[in-house]
Amino acid sequence: MQLQSGLYNVLLLTLAFISASTSESYYSAVAPGTIKSNRNYSVCLSLHNAPKPAVIRVSLIGEPLFNYVQNVDLKPFETKTISFLPPKLDSSLNYSLQVEGVQGFVFYNSTKLQADPIDSLKIYIQTDKGTYKPGDVVQFRIVVLDEHLKPFKSIEPIQVEIVDPNGNRIKQFKDIKLNTGVYTNKFNLSEQTVLGQWLILASVLGKYEKSSGRNFKVEKYILPKFGVYIDADSDFILDDNEFSLTVYGKYTFGKYVEGTATVAILNPATNMTMSKQEATLDTYRASFTFQYYDIPLAQMFSWIIISATIKERHTGITQSTLQELSVRKQKYNILVPENEIEFHNGKPYKIKAMAQHWNGSCVLDTITPMTMIHANRTYETHLDANGVGTFPFDYVDKEVNVFNYAGSSTHLQNIVIGQNYRFDQSSEAACTLKWKEGRLKFGTTIDL
Repeated sequence: MQLQSGLYNVLLLTLAFISASTSESYYSAVAPGTIKSNRNYSVCLSLHNAPKPAVIRVSLIGEPLFNYVQNVDLKPFETKTISFLPPKLDSSLNYSLQVEGVQGFVFYNSTKLQADPIDSLKIYIQTDKGTYKPGDVVQFRIVVLDEHLKPFKSIEPIQVEIVDPNGNRIKQFKDIKLNTGVYTNKFNLSEQTVLGQWLILASVLGKYEKSSGRNFKVEKYILPKFGVYIDADSDFILDDNEFSLTVYGKYTFGKYVEGTATVAILNPATNMTMSKQEATLDTYRASFTFQYYDIPLAQMFSWIIISATIKERHTGITQSTLQELSVRKQKYNILVPENEIEFHNGKPYKIKAMAQHWNGSCVLDTITPMTMIHANRTYETHLDANGVGTFPFDYVDKEVNVFNYAGSSTHLQNIVIGQNYRFDQSSEAACTLKWKEGRLKFGTTIDL
């Protein structure tokens, strides 16, 4: 017996038997090399070139869990397929397939099988909300699918349990019936129910013994009546020495909130407050300005967190929100797009750099010069109407380009070029193409 492990993990068993009368009898058994929990395991048997019928015994063994045996009657040149349905497998056990001839001709072969104990049954649990209050009605739905993602059909018992945060089973639905793989129900939470994480546990019993759970939260809460909003740039520029923002609140029906606002700048590593201010919502808005010296640690981070809290004047209810700001250590963003480097005879001779604000808009300043340092030589230009500075320059190999504008800078590493850039400009071209006459027109052929 041989184990052929291929792409589909198929097991092919082949045996040749020579009888005493010198006539040859052959059989073949084809089966998967992997056995799975609660999945049909099929074996295809064929009798080839035999002088008489035979009885072949096929055994699927996983002791002490199971030992399935089937006898198959085969005529010469006949093929039959048999199936076994193993239970939930235990990965610690050994499994094997045995094939033996008990009548017609005698043989015996056995091979070990790989076990896949993970059941392919899928159990999904849905609830109408993620958080409930005491006294609410919890509506839930159980969806059970088979290995082919089709509605599960089985006579095995199915039950649903509701467990509170203390591990107590509060409710149980036994022997439920699925409707095209779906079960829907609901239950009430008492007014004095236990707060915390509850669990809905759905189980398919019998030979499957598979469970799936879903948590939901029960807590006393009040739906937010208003939201808190921060109006600020997405970048905190250290060179500006300060930055401003505005905070306001708005009810769900559109009216602005009256009260007080508190804004705190948090350390992103520890969530500790680095600076804090409080103001009244005058004309429904509160403006805040933070100085750089108020938050000296900001230069250590690439971003900071803004926390804004509004306390409603009449009820004292508070709501909060968080927003992240990027920390920029220079005022402008200097970019050098690769497609803005121009070449001549294989060498770069002109380069363009862009000066942008951190929000992506171009810098409209045609007075302040932009410089580029290359090979210890400084080139100077002014920005055009699109915030672009153009530098014609003499290229020196293995030199870095440094761009500076109004205190902001960037580096462009050595521009790598091919080894054949020393093209002799004075030499004549080896081949020249010309069209004979007329004008070029798209979609027509031309004579060269």
